[in-house]
Amino acid sequence: EILKGAKDPHEAYRRLIQPQKLRLAKEYVKKRSFWLDLKIILKTLKSAIF
Repeated sequence: EILKGAKDPHEAYRRLIQPQKLRLAKEYVKKRSFWLDLKIILKTLKSAIF
């Protein structure tokens, strides 16, 4: 949805989405654990099913 209305989807991805993905990746490395992995898996399943 974020990219749908953008004039230049590649630029919008680079400017809006990529920084968030990098922040989340860094946060994951700092906090990684079995429970965090389980939480991510459950959230993924929930969004895929509903």
